[in-house]
Amino acid sequence: MNIIESIIGILLVAAVLFYGYRLKRVAFAIIWFALGYSIIKTILPDYIQGDFLRTLVPVCGGLLLALIGISIERFAVFATTAVATYSIAAEVIGTSTWAEIGIAIAIAVIVGGIAVALMKPAIIAATACAAAHVIARSLISLIGLAHDPWYLILLVVIAAIGALYQFKNTRTL
Repeated sequence: MNIIESIIGILLVAAVLFYGYRLKRVAFAIIWFALGYSIIKTILPDYIQGDFLRTLVPVCGGLLLALIGISIERFAVFATTAVATYSIAAEVIGTSTWAEIGIAIAIAVIVGGIAVALMKPAIIAATACAAAHVIARSLISLIGLAHDPWYLILLVVIAAIGALYQFKNTRTL
């Protein structure tokens, strides 16, 4: 992750961190755009040459997934929660064996199912955790901190601040 991507990621998800429930459609669009962008950037073949195409193709993939995230709310809640949970579980548990990947997927599916049943708290928790994940990874990359002790600390602190702020400000909604 380069410096510009880290800074843009932090700026985009700061709104999601604090106003995820109020801006849930926009929050899902941002989260799904970031997901699509990162997936396409990761699997983009090496034979695609040129900076313009190497930038345009992930942006188009991000826009496509953002449209899906906006269109189907229950699926967006399930998938956003599951992807955020899988990302966090993969960082904590690891993905070096199939068993670890399976455990992370199982945890993600269970949490995604619970999220659909509890929409408002799940949207708040999912947007706070997804934003905290992006911010924590970006800060570690920007500052050059050691991943192991600092990722989890930053994740928990940032997610707690964002979730508490959202619960406090959406009490009447």
